[in-house]
Amino acid sequence: MTARVLAATASTLLIPMTWWLGVALFGRTAGALAALVVALSPGAIQQAHFFIVDGFLALCSMAALVAILSLSRRSSSSLVVLSGVLIGLGMAVRLTAGLLGIVLAVAVVLREREAAPESPWIRRLWHRDIWIAAAVAATTLIALEPFLLVRPQLMWTMTGPRSFANAVLVGDGTILRTWALVDLEVIPLLSHWVGGMPLAVGWPLAILFIVVWGWALVRGTLQMRLVALWCALFFFPVGMLTTRAIRYVVPLVPPLACLLGVAAARLQEKLPRQGGWMALVIGVLLMGELGYRGTTMGRMYSQEDSRIQAAREIAQRVPAGTPIGVEGSGYTMAHFVDHDRNPRVWFDVSRLFYATPYSTCEDRAWHLHKTLTAAEYLAIAEENRSIQFRAAASRFPVVAGFYEMLQRGEMGYQPVAVFGGNESVKVPVPGTTDPSFTGFDRPRVWVYQRESTEALNRGFEQLTNTVVHSGHCPDDALRAAVRTEDLSDALVALEALEKTIPFNKLATRLRAEILLTEGAMAEAEALFGSYLPLNATGETRFVRHSAMHHYATAFAARSIARLGLPDLAVQIVREMHHYSQGTPEWPYALVQELNGVADVLRDAGHTEQMAQVLAHNLRVEESVQLLNLLANYWLKRDPARGVAFLKRSLEIDPGQTQARERLRTATED
Repeated sequence: MTARVLAATASTLLIPMTWWLGVALFGRTAGALAALVVALSPGAIQQAHFFIVDGFLALCSMAALVAILSLSRRSSSSLVVLSGVLIGLGMAVRLTAGLLGIVLAVAVVLREREAAPESPWIRRLWHRDIWIAAAVAATTLIALEPFLLVRPQLMWTMTGPRSFANAVLVGDGTILRTWALVDLEVIPLLSHWVGGMPLAVGWPLAILFIVVWGWALVRGTLQMRLVALWCALFFFPVGMLTTRAIRYVVPLVPPLACLLGVAAARLQEKLPRQGGWMALVIGVLLMGELGYRGTTMGRMYSQEDSRIQAAREIAQRVPAGTPIGVEGSGYTMAHFVDHDRNPRVWFDVSRLFYATPYSTCEDRAWHLHKTLTAAEYLAIAEENRSIQFRAAASRFPVVAGFYEMLQRGEMGYQPVAVFGGNESVKVPVPGTTDPSFTGFDRPRVWVYQRESTEALNRGFEQLTNTVVHSGHCPDDALRAAVRTEDLSDALVALEALEKTIPFNKLATRLRAEILLTEGAMAEAEALFGSYLPLNATGETRFVRHSAMHHYATAFAARSIARLGLPDLAVQIVREMHHYSQGTPEWPYALVQELNGVADVLRDAGHTEQMAQVLAHNLRVEESVQLLNLLANYWLKRDPARGVAFLKRSLEIDPGQTQARERLRTATED
């Protein structure tokens, strides 16, 4: 609550700060209009309700602009120090605010040029105002974040999804994340503006902002050009990111609103009386459209969240004890479902996301099918995963196909309720809807009920057949290569597959195995190194996320087993501890995935390899289930080993009646 109060306070203070900047540019009329635009902006309203840094960044940058505009008119030690402090505060929020230093330097240089036109420009760059402000900004930043001076390497050595280094890699597209899939086809600059600003203020003002920015840059006063310069400096690095979010462009709304206010005030002065009335009518219509959007957005916060509505519906509709399938991540329903009343079934598509390069489509569909067999109901927020994966169907055909068929009612589940998705705050233009815009406030939540187990099986059979032959899956080509007797032909086919579907690493591993058998050790080792998750590059670099390395290994082994290579599947399982970083997270879940490898081997008649995998799984996490499975296997082949497994199982759980009876029978024999 404290965090939200701080965010709301910063965003509220942004309104008078915008008025102040508008007054500094052209007077009260410009300031009032600019403040009104910010107050009614859906993007700014949303920003005020969440503890994110953009509201603080916008406030600091606007305050710094006011000080810099004053500094552009006269030199003042107090203004220099104030500007430096405000820039330093902004940098402590986000380093992008450091670009305000360029605006300050330009302001001082141009001010000094007017005062002393004969002075060379290089000399004006050494003016004390610039360097004092820079020193104050740096001091402020270091005072707030002293590690930048004491241990600057922390910025790059910190690991995890919330580290600065990770944010940079995600932002520039080096690392792919599930919530960024919708932005894979982003066009630099254009996509950020078209996909963000219309959501923040509506299409009419988004277009007018471009017009008034160009006008201010070409025909404006020095102060207007400084504001326009800041807008360009701020937007360029944001627009070059490969991930979009409306909050990235919201800090641009106040300065652009000020330029719009100046343009409107000047237009009113220059137009004749009749034209002035026409301009007033147009202005009222524009503000009316913005006001409708803003008040609609504001009303959303007086209504119940769609996830709470869905949770109430689930409590009323779903019988107690009935399992419900939920997703993970940011907009999930998992935290709204009472798991004491209804067990949660996690269909963690993030695991499928990281395992995609190391598995066949058939295996991923099998994994999802096996998981959902236990879920009688599903509770899904559309903005959470569905929109993202459907936007990247060529890379993730199984998950995308699942969500697509689920919405069409072809997966054995039928929708019984839907909540949220307030259409009045969306922009009805394809490709411009930011999932985070509606996801934070009112995601579209679907509640599905399973028709029958048979319908679920039919749905997954159809899904598997559809995606495997879609041209985006390596399954058919891998099987053909494995069945090829001529190894040179297999190498050619696998190399062609790597080029056709560069997102898949199984072809790389099979090439390495063939080269190894042919004695090409150096080339085989190079291919093997590029296959490993920790060395992934290019489009598959995202699998370097260490927490998922072990799961990638499990999926790879299971897929290789499905291709009819049982010994290689066992070898891949054994490699897991040598080539995966750190210890596995969630050992129980990992064992379940590895047991799937054993299941595939058993069903194919490879019981010896099955036992080898089960024995390996005991190294990950010892369990009664695994010990009993191994006991069953060895009692038929080596009773002494089988008895040892049974004894260990009973040590863990002495209450196993059947295991104790089997032990008695085995020892008597």
